[in-house]
Amino acid sequence: MSRYRGPRLKLIRRLKNLPGFVGKSKIPKLGEFRVATDQPASRKISQFCVRLEAKQRLRFNYGLTER
Repeated sequence: MSRYRGPRLKLIRRLKNLPGFVGKSKIPKLGEFRVATDQPASRKISQFCVRLEAKQRLRFNYGLTER
């Protein structure tokens, strides 16, 4: 299994809660991150986007790759 070596905070901010990715020492609270206010709140999220985020959340949480 390969390991993600990039910036962790960006992933945690984007994908919300990743308990296996953050570790057991300190799980940051979602209120600690800044809120992106430049995006409209009423944006419709496509079904593809929902599935892709779920797939990426599983990938980073369990350390899996495509194959």
